[in-house]
Amino acid sequence: MPGASSVPGIYSRNVERRDMLGIVVLAAGQGTRMRSEVPKVLHPLCGRPMVFYALDAVSGLSDLPPVLVVGHGAEEVRRTVGEAVTYVEQREQLGTGHAVLQARPALEGRADEVLILYADMPLLTGETLRRVVDARRSARAALSILTVVAEDPRGFGRVVRQADGSVARIVEEADATEAERAIRELNAGVYACDAAWLWAHLPALPLSRKGEYYLTDLVEMAAREGQGVVAVATDDPTEALGINTRVHLAEAEALMRRRINRRWMEAGVTMIDPQTTYIEPTVTIGPDTVIWPTTILRGRTAVGRGCHLGPNALIADSVIGDRCRVLASVVEGAVMEEGSDVGPFSHLRRARIWGRGRMWAISARSRTRPWARGPKWATSVTWGTRRWAPEPTLARAPSPAILTDARSTARSSGRRRSSAPAPCWSRRSGWAAGPSSGPAPW
Repeated sequence: MPGASSVPGIYSRNVERRDMLGIVVLAAGQGTRMRSEVPKVLHPLCGRPMVFYALDAVSGLSDLPPVLVVGHGAEEVRRTVGEAVTYVEQREQLGTGHAVLQARPALEGRADEVLILYADMPLLTGETLRRVVDARRSARAALSILTVVAEDPRGFGRVVRQADGSVARIVEEADATEAERAIRELNAGVYACDAAWLWAHLPALPLSRKGEYYLTDLVEMAAREGQGVVAVATDDPTEALGINTRVHLAEAEALMRRRINRRWMEAGVTMIDPQTTYIEPTVTIGPDTVIWPTTILRGRTAVGRGCHLGPNALIADSVIGDRCRVLASVVEGAVMEEGSDVGPFSHLRRARIWGRGRMWAISARSRTRPWARGPKWATSVTWGTRRWAPEPTLARAPSPAILTDARSTARSSGRRRSSAPAPCWSRRSGWAAGPSSGPAPW
């Protein structure tokens, strides 16, 4: 195999192990069925590139950083993931066995066992991966695999067993006979291997009819040598969902949303309609908060206790204090102090809002007023009296006005107050010019 080299020594079950685990995450595939220029592992799932879910699942399993095998779109993957992993590149797409072999220089001599998984399986959990590793250790076998029993094979390889029930081999769907296609125990694509045995056998993988080296052929090698193969069935078949198409991506999105919502409801959050509630995994929510239908929580949002959010609310990258209410509004990059409320029909950006009857100042994107010249305006609002006193700012200003108490809005914006009257609005007369001198109408 290209990139292979001889390895001294043969695996023996009597070799003393230090139980140092190396982790290989395969992310080199092109993902042609996604029909996208974006590398498959960077497609977002609940607001995050799917590769991060695999990296989250393996975090805490080893002291060694995971090895990420990249290929298609390698530079873009590096920029997105950052420096938390060790990168190796598969320059030639010669199959999964060849991809794992690229990680050998990074792990040989450092890890006694190797856990291998795919970056396009975002629903895998750390608990399941730990079970696969522990099963191999307990049996002192060369290899353990994760399997799933499902009626829809989704193109997965079939697990063929011997008469005594032990695993004999894995046959890919394209190479399977009609009898083998009827098997419903599927290979989920997660492997835990003794490191010495793995590095000795990867170079010996046979070349398939497609001109690739399949990692699944290791199973037949281990069974033929009597080294032992342990099959671990997943408790949740949805964990084995691999993403190869946009349809698979949508299915995984729905499953991940259901998992996130269930976790928060078990933690004391009420959801009136979980199916219409969208919460990204980076969001935190305090107990006794009630989330009404069609509410979206995104990014680094932190919600306090006893809040009422929605219906029809979108909150992104914001801090919502205890006992706040957001009704039919958009809140982006804002801070809402304890007891404050917003809405309906508000759009707050980079705002800080005080509750309990105090006046608030908001730097927000608002609809252009009839007298407006530019697309963006800073609007100071006193919600207690529903009195508006808009003050125009430059549409191309280098940064939005820093939010502060309403009386210091002009100072915080870095401009001197204009002597021209500021237009204001009232229910009785609509838009009108403000006073020519003196303080603003509020």
